[in-house]
Amino acid sequence: QVIFALQNAPGGTLQAPGLTLRMLDVDSATARFDLGLLLTETADGLHGAIEYSTDLFERDTVARMAGHLRTLMEAAVSGPDLPLASLAWITPAERQQVLVDFNDSARPYASDVSVMSQFALQVARHPEAIALESEDERLTYAQLDARANQLAHELRARNVGPDRLVALCLERSVAFVVCALATLKAGGAYVPMDVSYPAQRLNFMLEDARPHLLLTRRDLRERFQHAEGAAPILFVEELSLDAHPVTAPQVDVSPRNLAYVIFTSGSTGRPKGVSIEQRSLLRLIQSERFGTYGVGDTMMLLAPVSFDGSVLELWLPLLQGSRLVIFSGQHLTSDLERVARVAKQHGVTCAHLPTGLFSQIVDHQPAILEQLREVLVGGDVISAPHVRKAAASGTLHVTNIYGPTECTVVSNTFTVSRPDQVGGSMPIGPMLSNTTGYVLDAWMHPVPVGVPGELYLGGDGLSRGYVSRPELTAERFVPDAQGTTPGARLYRTGDLVRWRADGVLEFLGRIDHQVKVRGFRIELAEVEAALRDLPFVLQVAVVVREDMPGDKRLVAYVSPREGQVLDGTALRAGLRQRLPEYMVPSVFVTLATLPL
Repeated sequence: QVIFALQNAPGGTLQAPGLTLRMLDVDSATARFDLGLLLTETADGLHGAIEYSTDLFERDTVARMAGHLRTLMEAAVSGPDLPLASLAWITPAERQQVLVDFNDSARPYASDVSVMSQFALQVARHPEAIALESEDERLTYAQLDARANQLAHELRARNVGPDRLVALCLERSVAFVVCALATLKAGGAYVPMDVSYPAQRLNFMLEDARPHLLLTRRDLRERFQHAEGAAPILFVEELSLDAHPVTAPQVDVSPRNLAYVIFTSGSTGRPKGVSIEQRSLLRLIQSERFGTYGVGDTMMLLAPVSFDGSVLELWLPLLQGSRLVIFSGQHLTSDLERVARVAKQHGVTCAHLPTGLFSQIVDHQPAILEQLREVLVGGDVISAPHVRKAAASGTLHVTNIYGPTECTVVSNTFTVSRPDQVGGSMPIGPMLSNTTGYVLDAWMHPVPVGVPGELYLGGDGLSRGYVSRPELTAERFVPDAQGTTPGARLYRTGDLVRWRADGVLEFLGRIDHQVKVRGFRIELAEVEAALRDLPFVLQVAVVVREDMPGDKRLVAYVSPREGQVLDGTALRAGLRQRLPEYMVPSVFVTLATLPL
């Protein structure tokens, strides 16, 4: 409860026969409300006090509130004709703190070279070290480099070059890694496409991205029969590359050329392709936070290749001289024992896990974590009790990683290694190297420590924009009015956050209808649009339910067209022709009409 009280009734001293009464200030030592602002009008102006519950507020927080009120009132007096929204209410010192001090993230990295030049360094340093392992194959850095070089020459012969896209419709495999490397070696950018996606979605992605080539397997050919103006298809198992050199082709590649394009869920009902430049990828891998990875580390490729988490899992080991182990299973949550077996067999030291899978491993397969030195957890709000449990060993670093696809996977990290470092929730951390973050209000004014606002991200990790979507790019990527770099842009994340006094960000929620389910980013509007496309559906509303902590599910409420009877099996089948499996609701609830 919050109260504002203005005491402007006449006071002073009261006289009565034989008696004088005067007002005394009494400190009750107890807050009558959670927070109260008390103003008294006197002959020499307004005098105020703030009364607060010490169980809810710290003294520094309340002192900042008082400063904000004073600054706001001074601004109102000095500019009585200004709109309320334009009145300053944070002090110059606070503005310096949140815009400059908390964004002191500039650090040196190889920003003037290509991604493949950094891979070439690892090949030169560790040619005989194991780079890539699967269940039936093992490649050294020299072998992986030679195989990728031969395919790169084939791609160059087919006119792949800088900023030309190559779609890769392959599962997690040695072939996918080789194709991604070869695409970059040829100067192009790869577009990963999940083999489990329905044909309709795959064809839309092809039509939207317009790649120069598509690399896939022959048994997937029928999925692409209906793509308009589809790219030429190369079947990876049929390529004959022995005649090509094992040395890298000579290609003039700029760090501002594209590295990859990843499609994410779209609020308009269509997925959108996020284009990332090579400099942005190097800014991630060579950040201070990930600089400790090296020759002694082994990571697993667990994420679906179409999910941006695969970018971290793929390039962090290969650009740092570590070893990458490919997990070939499709259903991780139902195959935790095999994940544990593969991790132990290959000596995995670091893992990147979606939050739901992390919680399941902590509860049911903690042995997976025992051999790790670090686990990177992201994709959704991380469970603090599970972090405390995982950190109890004292040898495991648990890192909460946060960042949208539009900012190259990661913009913030926060690491703990002891249970006592975990509070009621895990913050998302300070800004990653060469990344800027502003917390702004609805008028794009900075807000001070402790005040919620929308997070805007900038810096070297920022995406070029959305492929073939200039209007959406202009809407989500806006000019940086807070910084000093000419032409700089900011990405509107839609995430509600607040600064802590130590420059660490806390995640509070969303300001729109985007959700995260099992680490996947989902626009509810896209699911609703797909349901409305079904001929027997009249109205629809899709929500996220979390009936059990950590178990988020999509629930669709639908009403039928006149004369139609809705059946969950038919609804699910219809959606599976349009959406990936992770976007299909778990439950369908039929209502005669949807309430307003």
